[in-house]
Amino acid sequence: MLSVSGCRLLPSASWTRLWKPWLTFDGTPVLVPGAFATEPDANGHILMYPEGEASAPPSARIPNGGFYFDAIVRQEPLEGKQLYFEDNLEEFRPTSPAAVAHVK
Repeated sequence: MLSVSGCRLLPSASWTRLWKPWLTFDGTPVLVPGAFATEPDANGHILMYPEGEASAPPSARIPNGGFYFDAIVRQEPLEGKQLYFEDNLEEFRPTSPAAVAHVK
């Protein structure tokens, strides 16, 4: 049972699916998200996979004996000639007069 600021949380079947035990390099037991997917590489580093999907390239790495995950940049370099602001406008639209009146 976990008590936080006067609230009591009782373990349940759904709770145990959200978290799972994991050991750090120094053997410290911790709880990690249920979809936390890792595996050691040939150098002893721990690789972490995005959203628990081990078929995807790893997105983070803890160096052997380290304490923190470092991000692995997986995006190819962007070329300025290929960037068009028009490609990113779908969530923007003119503000309606009613919305402006409401803010005033």
